[in-house]
Amino acid sequence: MSADFGDHPTAHLAAALLERHDRGRCEILAYALNPEDGSAYRRRIAAASDCFLDASGMALAELATRIAQDGVDVLVNMNGYTTGHRTALFAMRPAPVQASYLAYPATMGAPFMDYLVADPVVIPAAAAGAYSEAIAWLPVCYQVNDADALLDARPPHASAGLPAAAFVFCDFNQHAKITPAVFAAWMRILHRVAGSVLWLLDGPGRANLAAHARAAGIAPERLVFAPRLPRAEHLARLQLADLFLDTRPTNAHTTAADALLAGVPVLTCPAESFAGRVAASLVRAAALDALVADDLDAYEAAAVELAADPARLAGYREHLRSGRRSLAVFDADARARELEQAYAEMDSRRRRGLAPESFRVAPARTA
Repeated sequence: MSADFGDHPTAHLAAALLERHDRGRCEILAYALNPEDGSAYRRRIAAASDCFLDASGMALAELATRIAQDGVDVLVNMNGYTTGHRTALFAMRPAPVQASYLAYPATMGAPFMDYLVADPVVIPAAAAGAYSEAIAWLPVCYQVNDADALLDARPPHASAGLPAAAFVFCDFNQHAKITPAVFAAWMRILHRVAGSVLWLLDGPGRANLAAHARAAGIAPERLVFAPRLPRAEHLARLQLADLFLDTRPTNAHTTAADALLAGVPVLTCPAESFAGRVAASLVRAAALDALVADDLDAYEAAAVELAADPARLAGYREHLRSGRRSLAVFDADARARELEQAYAEMDSRRRRGLAPESFRVAPARTA
């Protein structure tokens, strides 16, 4: 169930997942809390489901009754407390097992949510006690990613307002994720890498960011702001970036996956929370552990070193390009098999009269 079954980052990931579920093992019922948006992602999710219901106009009690009548074994919450959520429905307990996955990287702190799907990087075993849910640990990376997304030809730098000869650092997170400490690190990086630019998503913080750059002694024109584009066009232009600089304490999630998909190395610095460790999970699943910095000082030093080492960066780009069919981060088939194992274990425990309990899922074999 999701309010994002349309052209939304959650659906960009969920469509690839639902298309890969074993329909002989699972019956997939998708409950859309958002109305039809006419997007290809909406159509893909509907086509990948045995039953697709536009529930955007249904009252909570009506929808809860429908879910119960449908005989759902595991109701997967793909919203958490995000826009459009209908958390009160889960409090009605329309399904015997209720699990949170993909959209909300945190505990819901609610007794009616039984499980949270994660991995050992985003929730280390020592941190499990901070979550009200039992943890279903997938073996490598909890986030499913779509390696089948096509990359159009890389456009010229000028089309994106980027200097042709500049080293391009980028971050396409929403501005709310950019903290003063991270931005200050970025400004120091620009000072140390002559001729470099920082490519950011356009948004409400543009004037503020430019003012802070000026105060840090960085010419505002070294900040290049990118308009929002349809995903295919965005993935194509992403190929112009040389290095993605992540934010903390909240990381890039789908945004980081898109960068890796476009062949752009992602430099990250994990924090303590689930939301602050997602990019580290993705980068490690891409077998690029060297790009996970221990702290902001190491992060800053690594960015400068990489900008001065084009051969190493080129090696990382080729690693990502050639690994689209072999790296764990892109293996949506494995994520589907592992999630099926997780849901089956949740259901098995319930049928045996056992309370939710944290467990680990074995790695899937997809070769």
